[in-house]
Amino acid sequence: MPATTIIDEKLSREEVAEWAFIRTQAYDNEQLEFFPPEEEGRIWETLQYIEGVDFK
Repeated sequence: MPATTIIDEKLSREEVAEWAFIRTQAYDNEQLEFFPPEEEGRIWETLQYIEGVDFK
């Protein structure tokens, strides 16, 4: 998902947060793979941030 998706209003904040939520649920179920694996920490932090993008 390109960063400009929210900026260009192609997806709503709620849709983006839902996208991230699905991935965090997959992580909790050990069904999420990180690529590249050595960036897992940074990718995970980013997913957690994106999951809250719909908060006001």
